[in-house]
Amino acid sequence: MKRDLRKIFTLLLSISILLAFSCKMRGPYDFSLNLATSTGSGSIDTAASTATGVYEDGTSVTAKAIVDPGSVFAGWYTEPVGGEDNVKLSGENPYTFNIDDHSNLYASFVKRATN
Repeated sequence: MKRDLRKIFTLLLSISILLAFSCKMRGPYDFSLNLATSTGSGSIDTAASTATGVYEDGTSVTAKAIVDPGSVFAGWYTEPVGGEDNVKLSGENPYTFNIDDHSNLYASFVKRATN
């Protein structure tokens, strides 16, 4: 009986260690900065923005959009994995984004309205 309990305890301990280890091993994740321009135009400030690359889970990246004359910055959008609709994250510029999955971050610009 004692031997069986010892085996069960050892097995449970092994499983809990594996679960704890696997929970800490999230990432690294691919991250990319992109432009989404339909009617407006602009660019991403490479000196002020974190580069496209591979980052660990929980890493903070900062992106800054540069608006061309005649355009307006519309916000930062992400494209979720699986082809779902884009989601607006923020209208702040620059914007700090926390990586917790594979991500494509888009700077969106629209044409400035004229009267």
